[in-house]
Parts: sequence; structure tokens; C-alpha cells
Amino acid sequence: MTDKDNIHSYESNFNRLQQLVDELEKDGLGLEESLRLFEEGVRLADRCDQQLSVVEQRVQVLVTGSETLSTRIEIPLEPVLIDNSLETNDDESR
Repeated sequence: MTDKDNIHSYESNFNRLQQLVDELEKDGLGLEESLRLFEEGVRLADRCDQQLSVVEQRVQVLVTGSETLSTRIEIPLEPVLIDNSLETNDDESR
């Protein structure tokens, strides 16, 4: 998966895939338009599958806990925002 593929979230890719299915189920689409929509759908389905595989790997690491650190580093992780206000409140109460 390239960086360009990571631009859209799983949810937005899946929603677009659902839209394509709805469009393909309509009557009146020409052959070329149907083929174009189908090709886009195949690409999106593959992208969603890849995104789910990454999530599955991350969950597996968290559940088993027996993976090595080097394996964990190889798995791409999304940035996580940490709420520092909890730390500040703990420090003030001490």
C-alpha cells in the first residue's frame, strides 16, 4: 500500500464502495460506466482489505503481547493524541 492509498480512512473508503454498489445496481448504466465503477470498486475493496489487515496485525500484537519490539516497530501506527490535562491534574493534587 502506498502513501497515496492511506489518504482516506477505512470508513470513507467503505462508504464510497457502498455508493458504487448502489450506482451499479441502478438500471440504465452503460457498459463503459459500469466497468469504470466496477474497477474503482475493486480498487477500494482491495484498499479496505489492506487497511483491515494492518488493524488485525496491530490487534494481534496487543492481544498476544509476545511479539518482539522489532515486529511492533514494523507495523505502521497512526498518531495518537494524548490528553495531558489528566497528568496536570494528578500533579496538582499531590
